[in-house]
Amino acid sequence: MSKIINVKSISELHLLFGNTKPKHPLITTIDFSKPEFAKPDYEIGTKYVLDFYCVSLKDFKGVMKYGRGNYDFEEGTMVFLSPGQVITIDEEPDPDVRDIWGLFFHPDLIRFST
Repeated sequence: MSKIINVKSISELHLLFGNTKPKHPLITTIDFSKPEFAKPDYEIGTKYVLDFYCVSLKDFKGVMKYGRGNYDFEEGTMVFLSPGQVITIDEEPDPDVRDIWGLFFHPDLIRFST
């Protein structure tokens, strides 16, 4: 049975990568090529569920499972995730290609009060 990791906050995301707290609790940008965002300790096939939005620009060689489909990132692509979506990395990404940027923000940041 595959493991499921639910990342509930921006702070938990930083901790997952062994980093310090973010500068703001509702939003962060991450340059995954930086050493302070070293690869998390994960097993292939682990499912991740984020409780916030993610917009990422990826340029790495590898396949990632997104929803029920597999996506090949040979050419690079943008990925948009909303809270509750499941992502799974099914194979080890090429360590020589790690130009990945992410914008992560909590739903409270865009909620409108009436």
